Amino acid sequence: MSQPVRSVAVVGRDAAVWLAAAALKRAFGRAGVDVQVVELPSLLQAADVYATVPSIRGLHRLLGLDEEIVVQACDAVPMVGQRFSNWAEAAPPFMQAFENDPPPGADLSFVQYWMKARLEGLKVDLSHFGVGAAAATQGRVPLAGEESDPALAAGFGYHLDAVAYTNILKQYALHNGVTATSARSVQVELDGERIEAVVTDRGARVEAQLFVHATGTEASLIRELPGAEFESWRSWFRADRALAASAPPLANLPAFSQVSAIRAG
Repeated sequence: MSQPVRSVAVVGRDAAVWLAAAALKRAFGRAGVDVQVVELPSLLQAADVYATVPSIRGLHRLLGLDEEIVVQACDAVPMVGQRFSNWAEAAPPFMQAFENDPPPGADLSFVQYWMKARLEGLKVDLSHFGVGAAAATQGRVPLAGEESDPALAAGFGYHLDAVAYTNILKQYALHNGVTATSARSVQVELDGERIEAVVTDRGARVEAQLFVHATGTEASLIRELPGAEFESWRSWFRADRALAASAPPLANLPAFSQVSAIRAG
């Protein structure tokens, strides 16, 4: 393609398709790039949530999306890290927090001092030296102040109601000039190794100079391209599916995700 891209079609569903479309429109809309979405049926359930890392907040700022609106509309719960249990036989649970390494000493990183101390009998886990891990276990969210030491900083992401988050991204993208059409399925029209258009089950033909694939494991676009045959590794997986469920809310919401390994996965 020798000419600048002027039209982009994003094919997919749920947050992935609307986040991609909003980002493209925000970045290239002023240059005259038209962004259109072909929205496939949602796969979300009422119990689904998105567990996001701290960089999601930076992405919201780049998009111009008001963080307070996201937090309120999506029942957001701040998450400072993830706590893993039963992943190493009889080893105790460990916290993986969103934080910087502790300050170095001389020319050596703190981790090297900690490893040396462990060899000499130290029984204190590395996570006990981190601001993020300490905050997570205490149910607190660290907020950086103007005078805070960046070496002691910790970030946080969110648990977001998946349906609400998808809806707010969709409304934001449409408000900012993204156009959309809905479809239950699409067929791909190829010109050699290039996608020329997608045709929806309702007969709409969507052409674009660039197609963005946001259908996840369904691979609605890429599976049609030459040499893109799918190679399944399912037979090697001890667990090959994810189940969503809900439970009554906890009295005190933790500031971390709990990830536990059990016999079934």
